[in-house]
Amino acid sequence: MKYLLSAVMLALVGALLLTAEFGQQQAPAPATAEEKPGEADRPASLSGEPTPQELTLDQPRVQRQSLDDQSRQERGLLHRQIVELANCHQTYSCPQNLSDPRASDILQGKMLAEKLRAYADFHRENDYFDGESAEMARAFLDHPDGFVQEAAIDLMSMQAPNRDNALVLIEALESSYDAKIVNQAMKELQRYPDLQPQVDQLLAQSLQTGSLFVAQEVALNILPHLSPQNLQAFEEVAEKLPQNSQRAKALKSNLREFRLRQSGG
Repeated sequence: MKYLLSAVMLALVGALLLTAEFGQQQAPAPATAEEKPGEADRPASLSGEPTPQELTLDQPRVQRQSLDDQSRQERGLLHRQIVELANCHQTYSCPQNLSDPRASDILQGKMLAEKLRAYADFHRENDYFDGESAEMARAFLDHPDGFVQEAAIDLMSMQAPNRDNALVLIEALESSYDAKIVNQAMKELQRYPDLQPQVDQLLAQSLQTGSLFVAQEVALNILPHLSPQNLQAFEEVAEKLPQNSQRAKALKSNLREFRLRQSGG
């Protein structure tokens, strides 16, 4: 089934061996300066000398390179719980809610989203991301449940840009009817300037053939995606839209704003 995870894929991801050691930093030696009268009696922060707190803030941030045994076990448990929920239809173990024909699927989606958020929180708190965490985000970017998709994009946004993930997200958005997801994804896709042609095509398509709310969301939030290279193309799109529609008005407003900024106004 398209939207169920491959147990084999996630098992392989979960088996990644992480052996890198923690990066080490060396604080730079404080620069010396000629002492001025009375300077010795003043606190370091007032005399121009950096305080210990300031020295800590000035140090470049180094992402954690490995997990200890306890943290690996914690992540492994979260990984297994996500796999079990994602594949529960195959194992006849899905959570049940008999109040409505779709209630069980909705419940499964909410529980799966909660587990993905817990997985994301774990990695953020440990300042640790790797191939498994990137693969986990990618596996759910095209999930039909909006809560799950939202959690997957959040997990993706915490990590370094990943081209494979971005391409999956772009493809998933081509058939999206969720304006909230489209807004969230547009912000994330700003991190991929090398994929701007694909993003431009997606946004142009959404403006013209997307659902009413998706098209309006794109038109309202397109300004960060505009550039001298795609300005003419989106001006042509604007002329093709129903001229009294909200999406046409919003798009034209953003096009005017972009031209004004380009002219220094």
